[in-house]
Amino acid sequence: PAAPSGGRAQARQTLLEVLATAQGFLGDERLEASRLVVITGGAVAVEDKQDPRIEPAHRAVWGLIRSAQAEHPGRFVLLDEDGVSAS
Repeated sequence: PAAPSGGRAQARQTLLEVLATAQGFLGDERLEASRLVVITGGAVAVEDKQDPRIEPAHRAVWGLIRSAQAEHPGRFVLLDEDGVSAS
């Protein structure tokens, strides 16, 4: 996905781009044995508390791809990076 957004319009655009990519991936017979790795930044909090570093656009992408994982097991991999090199 794109870098952290500046608002709802950018979040929506990011989500639509990822949706189109996922649909294209699933629709391409040449990729049937492949996995699509989706990398987000700050989509998931590590702890249960509210994390101010959570990026709403990437959180939406995370939810979309989690749904795709349920519908197409083994086809999608999610990776959320936190921007910390020690991670």
